[in-house]
Amino acid sequence: WVWLVWVFYSFVESYDKKRKNPASPHPMTWQLVAFLLIPTRSFSRIWGAVMEVEIHPWLRLPLLGLYKVIFGCNMEEAEIKELREYSSFQKLFERKLREGVREIDTTHHLVSPADGKILHFGPICENTVEQVKG
Repeated sequence: WVWLVWVFYSFVESYDKKRKNPASPHPMTWQLVAFLLIPTRSFSRIWGAVMEVEIHPWLRLPLLGLYKVIFGCNMEEAEIKELREYSSFQKLFERKLREGVREIDTTHHLVSPADGKILHFGPICENTVEQVKG
């Protein structure tokens, strides 16, 4: 534990020295340091590999059903409505929608073709970390 605390403290100290604006409105917090220490790229790649693993047919309904409930997937919009037909989480994630289910709103300048919510917008400030991938 002593080693871990020393690494954490050393990281905070070196990061504070590198900051250009020490009077930043976003002070260095333990949460920010912890986030910066996490190997997010590696976790993202591992998670991507796990999502592509083929699920045994008798496990598809319970596992993909749980995914559907947690993330609010509307299977009525999908070309293939039956969860058993999707061999992996990735296949369910990138499912095709039926024609005409979601019309593109041509009255707006910015349109997103994905399911999602805008959680934050505004100027990007120094030392600000926004979660952009869940």
